[in-house]
Amino acid sequence: MNNTLSQIQIFLFILFPAIIMAQENERFRTSFYFGVREIAKDSMPDKNNIDFMNYIHTGSGSFDEQYAGIGMQFKLNRQWEFEVKVSVLSDLVPSHFDLNSTLLFSKYLGLNLGLFTYPVYIENYNFYHINNTTGYIGDINSNFRQRIIHEWGIKSGASFKLDQKRFHGLLNANVGMTSFSRFNESIAQKKNNANLRREFRYATHFSRALFFNPEIEAGFDCFKLGNAMFGAQFKANLFFTRQAIDYTRTVYYWTEEMPEKQRIKSPEHSFLKYDADLGFYCRF
Repeated sequence: MNNTLSQIQIFLFILFPAIIMAQENERFRTSFYFGVREIAKDSMPDKNNIDFMNYIHTGSGSFDEQYAGIGMQFKLNRQWEFEVKVSVLSDLVPSHFDLNSTLLFSKYLGLNLGLFTYPVYIENYNFYHINNTTGYIGDINSNFRQRIIHEWGIKSGASFKLDQKRFHGLLNANVGMTSFSRFNESIAQKKNNANLRREFRYATHFSRALFFNPEIEAGFDCFKLGNAMFGAQFKANLFFTRQAIDYTRTVYYWTEEMPEKQRIKSPEHSFLKYDADLGFYCRF
């Protein structure tokens, strides 16, 4: 709860000055949209160490996730444009943030800079121990194992813009650096027909990776009401990288004395995310 409130406060801190500045220049735009997200990754056989990338949730239906969001854009002047987007999943918690700034060198060409984060689910990672542990009960915790981690990234790239009467198009070709947020996890075990207990504790690291991220946006002005222009929009976003989740594994027997500690470098997986959404906007 406190984390959600902090995120909202940061968003409002960024948003309110943007609204005031945009209204003074009459260059403000707000948009509402609904979309779907697909996540795909390759899986590798489990070997001597758990590979958390194998347990990222990719869904079983046509699309992994559905989301809704709001975007706020304003133009500081003829060269600088700023945009903040916030999206929610079915839990209605703001969890996807995208902050972009664009420096336009000409009418059609510019440079895009941005920061983003979005949630990723990992689940059933205790199956590694259940399926591969001999002589022990694989996981004595019977609860369903699921955790939300976040993909964080910084991006930059060329921006191509087209404004032709009522049509507005935008293409960003971004590259950047990304990593999953860190998390800690533990798996407790008990030896079969004995009292011996042991515990595996995992502490992940920031595992940086390069990514390619083209984004496309198309908008069409539908009608004008007073000083406001209303229109429809379509956006698509492709995110591709090769990622790993590295970690330190510590094994304890009975007590926390004399643990066995090892840093694990996990293999890289192809990881792809695709977003597509439809919505409407208002410019004034």
